[in-house]
Amino acid sequence: MSCPFCPPKVNDNAVLLENELSLFIHLKHPILKGSGIIVPRAHRQSAFDLTTEEITSTFSLLTEVKALLDIEYNPQGYNLGWNCGAVAG
Repeated sequence: MSCPFCPPKVNDNAVLLENELSLFIHLKHPILKGSGIIVPRAHRQSAFDLTTEEITSTFSLLTEVKALLDIEYNPQGYNLGWNCGAVAG
Protein backbone atom coordinates (compact mmCIF):
# COMPACT_ATOMS: atom_id res chain seq x y z
CA MET A 1 0.00 0.00 0.00
CA SER A 2 1.27 3.45 -0.90
CA CYS A 3 1.45 5.96 1.95
CA PRO A 4 0.60 9.60 1.14
CA PHE A 5 2.85 10.76 3.99
CA CYS A 6 6.06 9.03 2.86
CA PRO A 7 8.61 10.35 0.33
CA PRO A 8 8.43 11.06 -2.51
CA LYS A 9 4.79 12.08 -2.01
CA VAL A 10 5.72 14.37 0.90
CA ASN A 11 8.39 16.89 0.07
CA ASP A 12 11.03 17.22 2.79
CA ASN A 13 10.40 20.98 2.71
CA ALA A 14 6.83 20.34 3.92
CA VAL A 15 8.12 18.81 7.18
CA LEU A 16 8.38 21.83 9.49
CA LEU A 17 9.00 20.06 12.80
CA GLU A 18 9.84 16.54 13.83
CA ASN A 19 11.01 14.42 16.69
CA GLU A 20 12.18 10.84 17.05
CA LEU A 21 8.74 9.26 16.58
CA SER A 22 6.57 11.79 14.73
CA LEU A 23 6.61 14.67 12.28
CA PHE A 24 4.53 17.73 11.39
CA ILE A 25 3.71 18.13 7.70
CA HIS A 26 2.69 21.65 6.72
CA LEU A 27 -0.14 21.40 4.18
CA LYS A 28 0.23 24.96 2.83
CA HIS A 29 -3.51 25.38 2.38
CA PRO A 30 -4.31 28.78 0.79
CA ILE A 31 -7.25 29.45 3.15
CA LEU A 32 -6.32 27.44 6.24
CA LYS A 33 -2.93 29.05 6.82
CA GLY A 34 -0.71 27.03 9.10
CA SER A 35 -2.73 23.86 8.67
CA GLY A 36 -0.95 20.56 8.79
CA ILE A 37 -0.90 17.04 10.06
CA ILE A 38 1.14 15.27 12.71
CA VAL A 39 1.88 11.67 11.81
CA PRO A 40 3.88 8.93 13.51
CA ARG A 41 6.98 7.74 11.69
CA ALA A 42 5.80 4.14 12.10
CA HIS A 43 2.82 3.13 10.03
CA ARG A 44 -0.25 2.57 12.20
CA GLN A 45 -3.79 1.71 11.17
CA SER A 46 -5.26 4.38 13.47
CA ALA A 47 -4.58 6.51 16.54
CA PHE A 48 -5.86 3.60 18.62
CA ASP A 49 -2.83 1.58 17.51
CA LEU A 50 -0.19 4.09 18.65
CA THR A 51 2.18 3.02 21.38
CA THR A 52 2.34 4.98 24.61
CA GLU A 53 5.65 6.44 23.43
CA GLU A 54 4.13 7.48 20.09
CA ILE A 55 1.21 9.17 21.83
CA THR A 56 3.62 11.06 24.08
CA SER A 57 5.74 12.00 21.07
CA THR A 58 2.70 13.19 19.12
CA PHE A 59 1.49 15.47 21.91
CA SER A 60 5.00 16.76 22.56
CA LEU A 61 5.25 17.71 18.90
CA LEU A 62 1.76 19.22 19.04
CA THR A 63 2.90 21.70 21.70
CA GLU A 64 5.92 22.63 19.55
CA VAL A 65 3.69 23.12 16.50
CA LYS A 66 1.32 25.32 18.51
CA ALA A 67 4.21 27.52 19.67
CA LEU A 68 5.43 27.87 16.08
CA LEU A 69 1.95 28.69 14.74
CA ASP A 70 1.31 31.16 17.56
CA ILE A 71 4.40 33.11 16.49
CA GLU A 72 3.85 32.78 12.75
CA TYR A 73 0.07 33.30 12.47
CA ASN A 74 -1.26 34.37 15.89
CA PRO A 75 -4.47 32.37 15.37
CA GLN A 76 -7.62 32.98 17.36
CA GLY A 77 -8.12 29.24 17.86
CA TYR A 78 -7.27 25.72 16.79
CA ASN A 79 -9.15 22.70 15.45
CA LEU A 80 -7.73 19.32 16.39
CA GLY A 81 -8.97 15.96 15.20
CA TRP A 82 -8.05 12.36 14.53
CA ASN A 83 -9.60 10.55 11.60
CA CYS A 84 -9.71 6.81 12.35
CA GLY A 85 -10.92 4.49 9.62
CA ALA A 86 -11.52 4.98 5.91
CA VAL A 87 -14.99 6.50 6.36
CA ALA A 88 -13.57 9.05 8.84
CA GLY A 89 -11.25 10.53 6.23
